[in-house]
Amino acid sequence: MRQIYETPDGRIRIVGRAELGTGEAEAIAGRVQAAYDWVARTQAWPDAAPLSAPLQVTVAETPGVLGVAMKDRFKVGLAYLRSDPVLSAGTLAHELTHIQDRREVRPSGVPGFIAEGRGLTDGFMYRRSLGYPPQPYDRSLARAIAGYTAADAAAVLDDLSPGDLADPAANRRLEFIGAWFVEFLRTRCGGAGFVDVQPRLARVITEMRGGADFGAAFKDVFGLDWDATRTAFVAEARQTRGAERLKGTIWQGLAEAPHSKTP
Repeated sequence: MRQIYETPDGRIRIVGRAELGTGEAEAIAGRVQAAYDWVARTQAWPDAAPLSAPLQVTVAETPGVLGVAMKDRFKVGLAYLRSDPVLSAGTLAHELTHIQDRREVRPSGVPGFIAEGRGLTDGFMYRRSLGYPPQPYDRSLARAIAGYTAADAAAVLDDLSPGDLADPAANRRLEFIGAWFVEFLRTRCGGAGFVDVQPRLARVITEMRGGADFGAAFKDVFGLDWDATRTAFVAEARQTRGAERLKGTIWQGLAEAPHSKTP
């Protein structure tokens, strides 16, 4: 592995093998920078300083891994970037959300369902901002959310650990219910929801960096008791199912059988 390209401002460094030429590395850096800038605007981070720290992007193949983020390093598959520009754009925004969260606070402090919920919704919305239609993956996620039980919701929100579970099925449930919870906060929580949910969650993370625990930071930013919010979400899971559950969310209509034309 060697450094192949660095942006003029030094913010993005592309590392890879010789097969990755300078021109392609520069194009990848541009895609990463565009996704990162979108994430920064969406999150409205109060502290812009970490955004200028150098980020190393390793472009290489890891079987079964499309993208993985650490504080100042990011790894993504070259074949994935080349073959699927639509989903890989979402992966960039998803993982870059994680990177900025980790730059703001140690990852051990952020509940897994919050981190993954933020990443998944950011990835979907970034793809939509680029004009890409929903993908089969999005329909699969929507169908899963439409079918989860109240017990599933309770189990995920009861665990405030960082997540990253060893069992793929359990980790998938954490990620998908986390995304559903973020949309619950945006659309229904407290009656009308919080349209600025992502900047609010960014502020929760910033307060955690300052020493507050998750429950205290959540209450300070949203004005809601965490236990009561958890109870309201579980009640939502008990009272809704299928298309009704997705009404008003970014996945509305996606749990239904696909039509002959792409929406």
